Amino acid sequence: MKKLVIFIIILFIYSWFMFNASLLCAQTNQQDDNDQQDDNDSTSMPTSTALVLQPGIGLSYSVNKKIRLYQDFRQYFNQSNPSRNFEELSFGARYKLGKINKLYFSITAGYLMSLDNSYKVKAYRPKLYFTVDYRKNDFTIQVRNRIEYSIVMGDNAGTSLRYRPRILIERKFRLKPFSFTPYIYNEFFLGQNGFSQNRTKVAVFMNYESWGVTVGNLFLVKPVSGLVENRVSLDLSYSIPTIHKKKTIRKKFIKK
Repeated sequence: MKKLVIFIIILFIYSWFMFNASLLCAQTNQQDDNDQQDDNDSTSMPTSTALVLQPGIGLSYSVNKKIRLYQDFRQYFNQSNPSRNFEELSFGARYKLGKINKLYFSITAGYLMSLDNSYKVKAYRPKLYFTVDYRKNDFTIQVRNRIEYSIVMGDNAGTSLRYRPRILIERKFRLKPFSFTPYIYNEFFLGQNGFSQNRTKVAVFMNYESWGVTVGNLFLVKPVSGLVENRVSLDLSYSIPTIHKKKTIRKKFIKK
């Protein structure tokens, strides 16, 4: 219990630091934009935080010990601006490359579609991940590198290439028949025009047999536009049990 308390304290301290650093960055950029406007212009607004509710549901299936398939569907409800509501549908496959000592390597190919309120596709985003995990007992540090190509449809049509590095820290605690894993990560968006977005998330994943529930809070900042979102997430997931082929044992009868 002492280790759990210490770990949770560390998570919240780190989250508080990243929250304030990201908010300061957003406010600084917003102030720079305002300074460039006419001094008599009183229409500029300070940076504000929008609350976004983010429920989701997902499925996953392990084909074998190396290959895992997944599917996710998420909705985003912007409480202050419903016109910014949207949905995401994603598919992917992960392949475990192997390990060196306590370092585990994997690669993932995925495909994500962004939908508007009418469930029409507004963006296609194929993506590729290269992930390195350091594991010791139930403690994990993960470095994930994501390369994404975004194809936007409609009035703002265009394409862009983005690189999204993410560092995640988690600790699993087992309480049979349940287990729960608090974690925190910080992620940057680096696009063709440089740094464009920062995300910090604190969450807890709870697992019971093949079912999983994730409750978390993600803080998103786009410094250039001054956009700040506080996303409260609740995800339900289910892992389809792997189908094992039964081995037929042939008995040889020896005639005496």
